[in-house]
Amino acid sequence: METAILNAFIQGRQMTAVFFDLMKAYDTAWRRGIINTLVSWGIGNHMLAFINGFMMDRSIQVRLGKTLSDPFIQENGIPQGSVLSCTLFAIAINDIASCVAPPVHCSLFVDDFAIFVTAKRLSTTERALQLTINRLVKWCGRTGFTFSLPKTRCMVFSRLRSVDEPTLFLKGQRITPCEEIKFLGLKFDRRLTWISHLKNLKSKCLKRPLNLIRALSGTNWGADRTCMLRFYKAFIRSCLDYGCQVYGSARPNALKMLDSIHNSSLRLATGALRSSPVISIYAETGEPPLSHRRVQLSLNYVHTLMSKPQNPAYDWVLNNSLHDQFITKPRHPAPIGVRAISYNSQIGLTDYEVRELHQCDVPPWSVTPPEIILSLSTFKKHTTPDTIYHQEFRQILQQLSPCDVIYTDGSKDGPRTGCAFVTAGRRYGFRLPSDSSVYTAELTAIQKTLNITWSRTGKLVICSDSLSSLQAIGDMYSKNILVRSIWSSLHKLQSEGVAVIFVWVPGHVGIHGNELADRGAKEALELQPFTLRMVASDITPVVKAKLKAMWSSEWQAVYNNKLRIIKDCTRPWGTAHRRSRREEVVLCRLRLGHTLLSHGFLMNRGDPPICATCDTVITVKHVLVDCPCYSRCRRAINLPASLRDVLGDDETVVRRLFAFLTASSLVSKI
Repeated sequence: METAILNAFIQGRQMTAVFFDLMKAYDTAWRRGIINTLVSWGIGNHMLAFINGFMMDRSIQVRLGKTLSDPFIQENGIPQGSVLSCTLFAIAINDIASCVAPPVHCSLFVDDFAIFVTAKRLSTTERALQLTINRLVKWCGRTGFTFSLPKTRCMVFSRLRSVDEPTLFLKGQRITPCEEIKFLGLKFDRRLTWISHLKNLKSKCLKRPLNLIRALSGTNWGADRTCMLRFYKAFIRSCLDYGCQVYGSARPNALKMLDSIHNSSLRLATGALRSSPVISIYAETGEPPLSHRRVQLSLNYVHTLMSKPQNPAYDWVLNNSLHDQFITKPRHPAPIGVRAISYNSQIGLTDYEVRELHQCDVPPWSVTPPEIILSLSTFKKHTTPDTIYHQEFRQILQQLSPCDVIYTDGSKDGPRTGCAFVTAGRRYGFRLPSDSSVYTAELTAIQKTLNITWSRTGKLVICSDSLSSLQAIGDMYSKNILVRSIWSSLHKLQSEGVAVIFVWVPGHVGIHGNELADRGAKEALELQPFTLRMVASDITPVVKAKLKAMWSSEWQAVYNNKLRIIKDCTRPWGTAHRRSRREEVVLCRLRLGHTLLSHGFLMNRGDPPICATCDTVITVKHVLVDCPCYSRCRRAINLPASLRDVLGDDETVVRRLFAFLTASSLVSKI
């Protein structure tokens, strides 16, 4: 939707959209239509009988006090709250898209449905949309659904100052035009500035969630920093994250509207004063600016979409024919597909080729789940001698004998990733694309093992030191493309009469085959990659690392900042988490350089405090390092002479610091 609107704007056109609302969508779904659709898809026998029995013979009753009405048989509708409810409703409504034909396009998510068309003249869009609406009304007559006229709206998206309202009819009654509409939780305005949505989002966060954080933020008795940051991420940042890939096309000045929510939450969580610099609070908590967060989530979405070419949004986002026009007009708001390319260049990210995510070649339930032996994982590695592992492993092989034993392993050195497997004295190595994860390397080694090797005994025993990989293989409905390929290979081997058994073995305990596989995986790092396509999930940590590096470089470039003098990184320090909330607040304010003693005058609108002994402005550095009034106390406690050492990440020094503050009666003044 966002891409279509911005494409229309850059072409000097306007887009007209109709947003439909279904009345009692679940309660009016036609059961017979669902069964007919399943039959046309080739689903029958027990599955069809189960679904038919699941929907039929359902009744409702009304309770008033202790009186229960007679049961009323439900002839239509899908029971809500069941695991199958959403799937069955999707089957019932999915055919609605067949009523939409070019130049009209549609957007459908469960029961949220919209149609839209782009043209220069309003009359052209009105005719195309009205014909589509007429077909949708006929579709409702066949399926039993009903559109709610009071909740159905139409809207014209245009950059023109004066826009005529469209005249469209639903069952003889005019559809109400509107200036803004809420669709899938995002409020679209006519010019797509997102200001209305951002104001609504800010108001939503300011009410209950931020007030709860404020109620927990007492500087003497409040919740600890870890708890409050988790609360913020769960209740506030999650709201800010939703839809940010779309509303990220808003103007930078408009997006700054949300920064106050982010800043206030972090300030309350740390106990910092209002005068504390925002960039210092970010570096103290390890929470990046919201702009970095939006870039990260946008790139994650785009890379995930690249693995799903069958997704309806794929061509709209990734194959935008107007890409060059957006590049030549940088001041024009760009859709997410165009912005993602600029984000890549901004953080120095490679344009990865993403491996396509496809369904498993065979139904998962037709594959016999493989036997996975994880008995060796019950031993604690740091307390178990290697001889115990060797003895237990030999017993497992004796129980499985006769069999063909294969060892697999993966290795990573910087961006390079490789994998290998060893069988019958032969070693096979493969190099993966740069920045691939070890998890992908382990699964690739197992996949290559099943595709290349053959069994002489009819039983394959695959030994791997990756517990997470073996646990993932045990999930028959895994979304990982490599696990799906492994299940397809398992089905092929099972049809040939070969049994596959997976065994977990600990790494680096002297098991000969595992050591050979480990050596082969390290040697594979020098090979050429056998494929250039990456798994989409492997790009996510790369994006995160790139953004962290960019944020770190921005922090390194900050000057005239009190926290920057003592802290070079944006990673939160371990000593920031104290047993006492008061200690957390005091230490945070000292490191930020803004305390009640030194900056309380800003809140009181007074003059800066002057040291009576030194006749200079009181600062954190003056009190902890320079002022002669506290020199005897500093020497007695052996406090370091450098501010960087006093406020550093050394637990021993931090304890001395609090001893000094207590002895000098400064704790209550921070």
